[in-house]
Amino acid sequence: MKRKTIRKIRFWAVVVLFAITSFFLGKAISPTKAETITVYKYKDNLTYKADKLPKVEKNHYYDLPLSHNLQDFIYEICADEGVPVTLVLAMIETESGFNPEIIKYHQRLRIIADK
Repeated sequence: MKRKTIRKIRFWAVVVLFAITSFFLGKAISPTKAETITVYKYKDNLTYKADKLPKVEKNHYYDLPLSHNLQDFIYEICADEGVPVTLVLAMIETESGFNPEIIKYHQRLRIIADK
């Protein structure tokens, strides 16, 4: 009985010693912590103070499941209201995933209440 207990103690002592040695060896070998640098590129907000939008030869179209006409419309509204286009597109993606058939629950209740 004592031999089994001594074997178990020796086994766990070796396991703990191995774990401690591996930990400190890993800390010694691992490279030092690298500094992370994040670079953000900002686009100018498409806002204008004039009564009409400036003439643009070609708008930047995003690779989205929206027609170019609809993206032009969103661009015009955003420029009139002074809202970034990317913000509006992100809201559309969050709300419906660019699916025009989706109606949110609270909108369905309002439609049913109006009938």
